[in-house]
Amino acid sequence: MTDPWFYIKYETQAKGMREWISHQLASIQAQHHTIIANGSAE
Repeated sequence: MTDPWFYIKYETQAKGMREWISHQLASIQAQHHTIIANGSAE
């Protein structure tokens, strides 16, 4: 796993997942639900 392509691909997937999670949390909050915990680390 020393190929730079692996890390570029991983970074792209991680950023996509972060955007998806952020969108999901914003959508839940927009529906007036309360978010009491989020297990992700930033």
